[in-house]
Amino acid sequence: MNAVRIGFHHEFDRAVVQDYFRKRVEWYEQRLAAPATVSRKDEYDDRSHIVLATDGRQCLGGLRATVRRPGDTRLLPTEHVCDGLRVSDLFPEAGLPNTPHAELSKLVIVSDDGPLPLTNDLGFR
Repeated sequence: MNAVRIGFHHEFDRAVVQDYFRKRVEWYEQRLAAPATVSRKDEYDDRSHIVLATDGRQCLGGLRATVRRPGDTRLLPTEHVCDGLRVSDLFPEAGLPNTPHAELSKLVIVSDDGPLPLTNDLGFR
């Protein structure tokens, strides 16, 4: 078995990055019957960090980390989907408008037996 390596998408071969996106579509569309808007690449992928785990041959798991810095007025992915939701309003004591923070989304984890149901179900909900 090859050692598992974790890092950002720009550190890996393009095939491993594409494997993450393929597995993301497979998980959300085929397994959960989610619409394509949930699984396909979108504008948040371009401004986020894609964190991947790989054995060097394939993507074993990954997620998207969308960072918002102080002064950035762009919506986080969940805020975009849930009209009127503002994460900073949910946690006023955290002072998020003045603190860098991130949303982790699009979690995919696979094993030899296929996707792990508990982890991914929680991530989808």
